[in-house]
Amino acid sequence: MIIVGVGNNMVKLGDAGYYKCPRCHNECPFCVMEISKKFDVFWIPVAKWDKRYYLTCTICSYGYEIQKEEINQYIKTGAGV
Repeated sequence: MIIVGVGNNMVKLGDAGYYKCPRCHNECPFCVMEISKKFDVFWIPVAKWDKRYYLTCTICSYGYEIQKEEINQYIKTGAGV
C-alpha cells in the first residue's frame, strides 16, 4: 500500500512591518507568505508547484498577491502598502 497526498503548503518567509489593513482596519504587523501546491508520498514532500507570494495581515489573514521580485523589498524595509 502506498500513501499519497495532494494539498496546499504555506510557509512564512518573514515579517514585513506594520500597515493599516484595508479589511479589519487595524494597524498591525503584516508578513510575507509563500503558498504552493504539494504532492507527498508517505508524508515526504516530492513536488511543489504553483508558488504564489502574499503580503498578509496577521489579525484577519487578509492578503494580496505580490511578485517574487518584491519579497526582499517588503521583508528588509517593511515598505510598500
